[in-house]
Amino acid sequence: MSAAATPVPLSRSEVFGQLRRELFEDEEFRQSDTHIFIILGASGDLAKKKIYPTLWWLFRDRLLPEDTHFVGFARSNLTVDDIRVHCLPYLKASEAEQEKLSRFFQRNSYLSGRYGEEESFRRLDAHLGALPRGAAANRLFYLALPPSVYQDVTRNIRHTCMSSKGWNRVIVEKPFGKDLESSDRLSQHLSTLFTEDQIYRIDHYLGKEMVQNLMVLRFGNRIFGPIWTRDSVACVVLTFKEPFGTQGRGGYFNEFGIIRDVMQNHLLQMLSLVAMEKPASTSSDDVRDEKVQLYKHTQCTNAHTTNTLYTLTLTHALYAHTVHAHTVQTHTHIHTVHAHALAHCCLCVQVKVLKSVQPLSLDNVVLGQYVGEPNGEGEARLGYLDDETVPPDSSTPTFAAAVLYVQNERWDGESVSVGLCPCPCLAMH
Repeated sequence: MSAAATPVPLSRSEVFGQLRRELFEDEEFRQSDTHIFIILGASGDLAKKKIYPTLWWLFRDRLLPEDTHFVGFARSNLTVDDIRVHCLPYLKASEAEQEKLSRFFQRNSYLSGRYGEEESFRRLDAHLGALPRGAAANRLFYLALPPSVYQDVTRNIRHTCMSSKGWNRVIVEKPFGKDLESSDRLSQHLSTLFTEDQIYRIDHYLGKEMVQNLMVLRFGNRIFGPIWTRDSVACVVLTFKEPFGTQGRGGYFNEFGIIRDVMQNHLLQMLSLVAMEKPASTSSDDVRDEKVQLYKHTQCTNAHTTNTLYTLTLTHALYAHTVHAHTVQTHTHIHTVHAHALAHCCLCVQVKVLKSVQPLSLDNVVLGQYVGEPNGEGEARLGYLDDETVPPDSSTPTFAAAVLYVQNERWDGESVSVGLCPCPCLAMH
């Protein structure tokens, strides 16, 4: 009997080649061979640090359709060159990639306008139509914007910018509203403008490689099965830290604070992946069901479930078929997201796991606000209130730590707690 052949790992080019073959065989993708990716809020922090770099990496690795154009839209008077300069530190382009990077930005254009002004969106539609084969192109609108302008922007998109021949999709970033009431109001508003298969509510944090690998780490290694329990684990601490302050983003951050901005989406997603049971498969429905189960015992008078459509990766937003997931509302307004990893693994809506979490008490919560470090250097000397975009009397927390207890067979007991500590802080006092 011959020994089993040792599998040969695929090279980077082979992996991307396989992905390209799978993506390009999609019938829905063939609805139009031209795609336009519109970034609304192109001058913002999310666009600069996440969206443009990700689009560049997808373009570099040929994981986008050949005929794809990128259009930025925001209130600021900028040029494509300005966008390039702002994004350059985050693009991670080598010297050998500079020519390809230039070709990427040749596919880009930029318009300035007002989010609540229909005429601005008529100009945007005219610009989209003027692009090569733009009138028949598939159009994907990414709302890298605060929720306060979602209604005006989506209304203007629906009335002025929809493609008549290709498909249309709207990506809505977190936070999805400010509380249950505003979340419901936004969902109802979107449902009057778009069909559910046109709406994608996402949490970009799930695109991180470490987050996507959590399921493989846990369930692909049998050694962790018997020891990933309360008998071997004293506690789990999830920590989110950033070495910089708001940097002029105080207008957005002061309205939402660290709990809505990070804890009720990013970190609860992480909690679900750490604490959930093994799903029957990696399909979106099976993963979602296990996450729902963890929250089963939450005692919350405002519990609310609604069918929604979620996706994570920008590539999946271009190619994905309709998949439904659920959102659960608890004391801290928990949003969940649907996530598809391209390498055959789905990280989707994390709700089942949260049903076993005890209600959070104030005794297990600490809030704070960062101040400057007098002996620090540069930005480290500045506190939250030193940001000119932050009201001088603001009490918005920039630090939050909470301890949660999971009541299920795997984790039940006083010895297991989960600490969530989002802290974009320079110095805490």
